[in-house]
Amino acid sequence: MKQLVHLDFDLQLLWWQSVRVLSLRVANLLNDQTVLFNRKNAHRANALKALLPTNVPGVAECYVLEFLEDFQCQNHPHDCLQVLLEWVDQLATNQDDYARLCFQRAYLLEQLGRFNESEDQLKRIVEIHPAHYASFYRLGQISLSRDDVLQARSYFSQCLAVSPGNNGSLESLLEIAEYLEEDTLDLRVRLWQLQPYSHSSIYDVAAAFVKKLGAEAGHKFIDDQHSYFDASRFPIMKARLLIATEQHDQALAIVSAMPNEGPDYSADWIRVDCALANEDYQAVVDQVVKMLEDGASVARAGFGPSQVLFKKEAAGRQPRPAVGVHRPGKRDVTR
Repeated sequence: MKQLVHLDFDLQLLWWQSVRVLSLRVANLLNDQTVLFNRKNAHRANALKALLPTNVPGVAECYVLEFLEDFQCQNHPHDCLQVLLEWVDQLATNQDDYARLCFQRAYLLEQLGRFNESEDQLKRIVEIHPAHYASFYRLGQISLSRDDVLQARSYFSQCLAVSPGNNGSLESLLEIAEYLEEDTLDLRVRLWQLQPYSHSSIYDVAAAFVKKLGAEAGHKFIDDQHSYFDASRFPIMKARLLIATEQHDQALAIVSAMPNEGPDYSADWIRVDCALANEDYQAVVDQVVKMLEDGASVARAGFGPSQVLFKKEAAGRQPRPAVGVHRPGKRDVTR
């Protein structure tokens, strides 16, 4: 019996490897535009037809699924993707029984530019397989692309009902809440619970506490998480939150009390922000020059000494100009 089990396992492993080898070889051949197909998409589509098997061992749907997941349907010509879709539909006649296969087919339709059909495929998946959270997430993204934020919120919420730890859905719901100018504290807390050691997540939660319950609640949350920071990073986090609540003098006092253990650009940017708050432009210039001498890159902040002097002249006694001071937790939400 033991030998039969090992033999069965070896045969299955050989089967999976054969599918993967074929899919990767086909993808590599199609990417070789200059040598094999002379850059002509029609030739590549014909080659793909010749390479794809018409009879496969075992369950055809399983074979097709493995092939698609390894093949990666990106960066291939439209003609080749159309050939692949026809092959899938011809070989996998019981697609509805396999949610992952249907999801791959929906992705293939999307790559072909057939967005409505892709959406219909995803809706059919969640109708037949209501626990397929990836389809709910993708439907939410499609709704977002159409600016239908309420429908998107519904899909992301259904995704979380099936997969409570789905980071993408939580982040998307957070974007929607911010867009609608709603309270984000609960969502921030849920995201932080997925990655409790993330300093940026801790800061985001603290900032949300400040916005909803006031500065004291935000600072209390930071204090409660002090064990997640080392001795040098905890004062920086406190100072950043003080700046966010316009308590620049207290923030400057914290970084000034820190031991000097070499360049600390996070503390330096806090000093820059505090100097700008007090409209002490000479102190800003001196600090930026020091950072340049220490080897810091100020390009990411969008200004250097000359820009600071220009802003001083342009601003006069008007409110201080906005600058790109580094903040924790700032996330690029573009997709």
